[in-house]
Amino acid sequence: IFIGYCLKQNKQIIKALPKQLWGFFLYAIGIIRKTKQKEYFFTFLSYLSNIEELIPRFVKAHQNRIKEWYQKRKTSEDIILTAEPEFLVKPFFERGIEVIGSRVNKKTGEYKGFYCQGKEKRIRLERQIKDMEIEELYLVGNYRDEALAKQAEKCFILEKEEIIPWEEYTMPLKKIIKKTFVSKTFFSFAIIGIIDTIISIGTSWLLSVIINANIAFMGGYILSISVGYLLNTIFVYKNRLNIHKYIKFCMSYIPNFIIQNVVVLLTYNILDIPNVVAYVIAALIGFPLTYLFVNLFAFGKINKEREMEYKQK
Repeated sequence: IFIGYCLKQNKQIIKALPKQLWGFFLYAIGIIRKTKQKEYFFTFLSYLSNIEELIPRFVKAHQNRIKEWYQKRKTSEDIILTAEPEFLVKPFFERGIEVIGSRVNKKTGEYKGFYCQGKEKRIRLERQIKDMEIEELYLVGNYRDEALAKQAEKCFILEKEEIIPWEEYTMPLKKIIKKTFVSKTFFSFAIIGIIDTIISIGTSWLLSVIINANIAFMGGYILSISVGYLLNTIFVYKNRLNIHKYIKFCMSYIPNFIIQNVVVLLTYNILDIPNVVAYVIAALIGFPLTYLFVNLFAFGKINKEREMEYKQK
């Protein structure tokens, strides 16, 4: 929201987009951690010469975003825990209310310490407040703070204006799907999937010059699986190469292999679509299914990114 507001005020921040995309790419393939990726994102701050004026105007324009339920319950003893920059969140609350968030330089976007998420939130909270006792904890959007939730006498999940006790909360299917497919692991898997698809399509096309198109597709598919296992093991799941897991990885592709072959048969053999286009359609349809099987069966860690995000340098 803040970057959109700033963009309306100063179009120059669009110059930060290449760095932001590069940072996201490096994070997705596991080269940098979340804190560094966020520094890349906040490089747009360096293009704002009037940041001191922008923040109060932004707060005034969005003050009504604070939920009504909190307006009724707030006290001077409240503590706001957030992953967002402290300089941006603190002005929304009255003096006396403690705000613990990411410590970001509002002029450069550089971080002092780590991105305030997961384990780092608990560390910051315990460091700042000794012998802490949590009477009530409200989790907004971040349902991963299970350890923090267990420290509280009462814990609630917030869904818009609805307040749901922690033990009664069941995550909607829509959110489960979102957490599964809008994640670091998925984006990393997708990047490698693009590489695999290029290998599969390229190899299949070359082989189709000398052999049947359907057999050529199988050859390219098998090669891409081996490359996919190598890249996913090293860059996404951070595991050692293992013949047992390689076999399970290949087995995870069996449903996808069947689906993609059916798609190729329908598009190429029946609908007479060009073979390269047929290969692309087959890859796009089979990709989400492959991701689920690889995570659940081959590596057994559909939420691996949650562990990786909280491991700081």
